[in-house]
Amino acid sequence: MAKSGAQAKGPKPTRQRSPNYPAIGLRTAVEKVKLLYDKYGREKVPLKLACEAMGHKTLNSLSQQYVAALKAYSLILTYGTGDERRAAVSEAAERIVRNAPNRAELLKTAAVAPTIHAEVWDHYEGRGLPHDDLLKQYLVWDRPDGSRFTEDAVDGFIERFRDTLDFSEVAPGDKLSDNEQVDSGDENGNGCDSGGEDEETNQHIGAPKNKRQERRQVIEGVKEATYPMATGEIFLQWPCRISAEEAEDIVDWLAIMTRKIKRSVVSDEPEEPEGDS
Repeated sequence: MAKSGAQAKGPKPTRQRSPNYPAIGLRTAVEKVKLLYDKYGREKVPLKLACEAMGHKTLNSLSQQYVAALKAYSLILTYGTGDERRAAVSEAAERIVRNAPNRAELLKTAAVAPTIHAEVWDHYEGRGLPHDDLLKQYLVWDRPDGSRFTEDAVDGFIERFRDTLDFSEVAPGDKLSDNEQVDSGDENGNGCDSGGEDEETNQHIGAPKNKRQERRQVIEGVKEATYPMATGEIFLQWPCRISAEEAEDIVDWLAIMTRKIKRSVVSDEPEEPEGDS
C-alpha cells in the first residue's frame, strides 16, 4: 500500500540553552550607567532615550540585553510595559557613580546580584573561584539538568564573571550581602503598572531594617504570601505578570535562598558546659 504524504516526524530534540547571565561585565555596566546618570540623573526616561544615552543608536535586541544586564546588577530600575517602558538609575548606582563612602561595598553587592553570579559564588561558599578547568566542569556538567551552560557560552561567562569579581575587588572570605541591595527591583513588580505614578519606596541606604515592615501594604498588581513561624514570619511579594525566563530566575533564586536559610538552623540540643581548666 502506497504511503501518502510525508512520514510523521518524531519530536525535535530540546535545544540546550545556558542559564540567563549578564551580557556584559560589571565594569562595562558601571560605565554605561554613568553615561545615563550624567545625562538624566535619576529621572525616569523612556527606554529608547536611556539606550541612546548609553551609546546605542536605537532600541534593539543588543541594547535591550545591556538594559537587562544593568537591571541584573541592580544599577537601574525599569517601569511600565511595551512602548511605555521607562528606566531610571538606582540609588545604589548613583552612589557608585558619585564615589560614595560605601562604593566598595555596593560594587561587591552588585557583582553577585545576578542570579547566576550569586549561585556560582554560593556554590563555592565564598572561597573564590577555582581554576577555569574545574569551574567549567561545574558549569557544563555538574550543575542540575536544565541549568547547565553550553560549551559555546561557558568561556565568555567565565571571562566576564572573573572580570566582574576583579573590578569589584571581591575576594575569598568576603561576606557579601544576601540580597540587601538598594533599589533591587521594579517598584510595581516589573511591569504590573498600577496605573499611577511609581512612588519609590525602596529602603534607603543606612535606614533601619525594621523600616521594611512599613512597606507591607497592599499594592495593586502585586501578589503576596506570608508564612508565620514561632520565631517570626517569611513574607514574599511577586509581580502579577512575569515572563517565562523571569519565572526560571525566581526559581533559581529561591533555591539559593533555601540553602542560605538552612545555614541559619540552630541545634535544639543544649551546649555542654566547658570543663574546668
